[in-house]
Amino acid sequence: MGKLILGGFQAGLSWRTILLKRDAFEGFIPARVAQYDATDIERLLGNLDIVRSRIKIRVAIKNDNEYLSM
Repeated sequence: MGKLILGGFQAGLSWRTILLKRDAFEGFIPARVAQYDATDIERLLGNLDIVRSRIKIRVAIKNDNEYLSM
């Protein structure tokens, strides 16, 4: 699942850029990211080490929730 989410962030950017930024999302472990709330979104938006797109962050959280509900 992490690769799918990374793919969403990659759109328009190099894979190297994205792979260097994945630690901000706790390695994209779905059970952790699915628990993110508004506070976590704001924290991520302030993190200069990642792609700061509110939409992409929300989609990552939504997708992890969907994945876990399967």
